[in-house]
Order: sequence, then C-alpha cells, then structure tokens
Amino acid sequence: MALAPHLQSILTDMGDSKVADEDPSRTPEGALDFDDEAAETVEEKPHFDFFTEYLKSADQKKSVTQLPGLISSSIHLVWRAWPRGLAISSVLQVANGLGAGAQLLIGRSAANSFLSATGSAPLSKALPQLLALAAITAVMKIASTIQGYMQNVLTTRAGRMALDRVLDVATAVELSSFDSPEFYDRMQRADMNSQIRPWQMVAALLGTLSGFVGAAAIGLALFTIEPWLVPLIAIAYVPTWLLKKQNAKDRYQMMRELTANRRQMSYLQHVLTGRDEAKEVRAFNLAKTLRKRYDGLNDHSVAEQLSFARKRTAREIVGSLSAIFLVAGVLFFLLWMVSQDRLSLAAAGAAVAAVYLLGSRIEGLLSGIDSLFETSLFLQDYVSFVEMLPAIGASRPTSPAPESFKVLAVEDLSFIYPGSTSPTLTGLSLEIKA
Repeated sequence: MALAPHLQSILTDMGDSKVADEDPSRTPEGALDFDDEAAETVEEKPHFDFFTEYLKSADQKKSVTQLPGLISSSIHLVWRAWPRGLAISSVLQVANGLGAGAQLLIGRSAANSFLSATGSAPLSKALPQLLALAAITAVMKIASTIQGYMQNVLTTRAGRMALDRVLDVATAVELSSFDSPEFYDRMQRADMNSQIRPWQMVAALLGTLSGFVGAAAIGLALFTIEPWLVPLIAIAYVPTWLLKKQNAKDRYQMMRELTANRRQMSYLQHVLTGRDEAKEVRAFNLAKTLRKRYDGLNDHSVAEQLSFARKRTAREIVGSLSAIFLVAGVLFFLLWMVSQDRLSLAAAGAAVAAVYLLGSRIEGLLSGIDSLFETSLFLQDYVSFVEMLPAIGASRPTSPAPESFKVLAVEDLSFIYPGSTSPTLTGLSLEIKA
C-alpha cells in the first residue's frame, strides 16, 4: 500500500518552498518522438522556468517609484467597481477636513464673543457661533456614517473585480506552474491582497488628502494666532512617521515570510481533517507525526507575530512619547505667555484647541501616508501577479499541433515533486504506435 502523492510530498519535506531553476530533477525528463514526415516540429517553451523568472523579476523591480502607478491602478479598479460611490466618498473626505478647520475658527469666535461680552448674559452673545459649531459637528458625524457605508460597498465590489483578475491568471497558467511552491505562494498572496488592498490604497489616498486638508486648515488658523507653533508641532511628529514606516516594512516582510508556513499548515490541516485522507492517516499511524509538524509550524507563526507585535508596540510608544513631550512643552509655553500678558486668554484657548486638533490631524495624515506605503508593498504582489496574463499567452507555442503521428515514445522518464528528495517516477519508458 502506497501513500497518495500529495501526502507523500508533505511527509517528505515540508520545509523547502524554493525551486531551483537549474535543477533538471525538478521537472519531468524524457523525449517525445514524432515519426511523421508531415508533422511539424513543435518547440515547447519552458513554462515552469518562465514563471519562476517572471516572479523573481517582479520582486526585483519593487521600489517606491511604483507608488504612483499602483495608486492609479487602484483608483481605476475602484472607479470601475462603483464610480458614484468613489466620487461621494472623495467629497466627504475633503469636506471632513474642511469641517475641522471651520470648527476651530468658529470655536475661537465663540470664545472671543463670550469673553468680550458685557452684562449679565454673555452666553447669548456666543449662542449663534455655538449653534453653528453644533451644526457642523452633526453634519461631520452624519458624513462619517455615510462614508463608512460607502467604504463597505466599495470594498466588496472592488474585491470582486480584483479577484476576477487573479482567477483569470490562475486558470490560464500551465498545470506545471502549480508544482512550484514559489508560484503557488505568490498566487495565495495575490488572492488575499486582491480582497481589500485596492480599496485600502484608495482609502489611504483619500485619508491622506483629508488629513492634509484638515491639517492645512487648522494650521492656517493656528498661524494667525502664533505662527511659530505650526512648524514646531509638525516637527514633533517626524519621529512618529519614521517609526510607522519601519513598522510597515517589518509587517510586510513578516507576512511574506509566513506565506509558505501558512500554506504548509493548510496542507496539514486538510490532511488531518479530510474524510478521504483520514483512511491513510489511520492506516499508516501518521496522526502524531503530522500533528507534530503542524504544531511546529503554528508555534513558529505565533512566535513571529508576537515578535513583530512587541517591536511595533515599542516603536509606537517611543514615537508617542516624543510627540507628547514636545507638545506638552508648547502648551506650557502658551501658559507662560498668558501669565506674562503676552497672549490673551481667548487666543491662548484657541491656540490650545488648535494644537490638539492639529496634532490629531497630523496623526491622521501620517496614518494615511503610512497606509499608502504599507499597502503599496502588498499591492505590488497582486499587480505583478495579474500582469502576467499577457505574458502567459506570449509564452505559449503558436505552431499548430501535429495532426498525426506514427510513434509516440518516452524514454527514461523521471519525476521528483518540488520539495521532495526522492523521485516519484524513475526509468519509465513508453512507446505508443498510431
């Protein structure tokens, strides 16, 4: 009784997810001889090597210079999914940023009216501004709710269209491509990233735009109070941005390295829980062996994720503390200016609110930029995969297949599954006569 090929491949070597391009033992060997004067010679191109080299070339081309093209591709995909939804979502993002600036200016006007009022009813002087402030806040809240709905619909529609492109490539490649762990891992990453990454790229762009508009509006209002505060607050968040960028790189690297790990875990889980596989698992007493391998892979995955989480948390704490200390220094300096009568109480109150709002908007802006950078790393895996479709057709033979043959011969055929060390087939010869 022999093991099924896929089960034998799992047991032989679960750890090798690379394919040696120049190792002839990775692919079938043999000769196909057509003994027919009318038959034309068909040159079969090496699809397996072609895809391996294509994917490696795509990895080498990764750089930040591809970001504009990725953004353009994402916007085009999401626009095709739902044009009206993307347009409305864009308008709401910009309006949200402008609303933050309007809140600050109206709040400052209300404070001035309240403090400068004489008599027994100073609140009535600031009532119009307070009503306007409440109205803007309510509109921004409603807009945020609508935007959440738009995001859900856009994510679903864009994910459907992106997945269709992955399926186009998956059904067009040669069967031998699925014997390559490198190709299969790339397909899995493209599959996962197609679901949310295109819309994430667009959402990050809109979030960056909203954060920039909001930060600019609040910064302009703060500039009219104390001009030197604007660049100082911006500098306070530079360490936060640098640390966020490093977190994005580490997250992508971790997810990429765990792709093969998760694929192997999926194989083992299928074998351990599948009805047909259950017969062989019990017949060969493989439960303990497979569970040991599964637990080892799972432990490695959890350890890598925990390690990344610790590094990310430490960096976020450092970035937050650096910004907090500098902003706190700015606030203390404002209080000192008030105590020295160099700044009015109303202006100081507006400045404190502006510093808080500007810091919040800068954090949103940095989050949008960070999301753009991180999403671009993942999206390049998807884009490089779906862009193979034209190359697939170009790599295939254009000559027609022979109409007939006299003898079809295979001599000394051998085959080794990728990741395995021993041949599944060896020394096989076959001759078929017409």
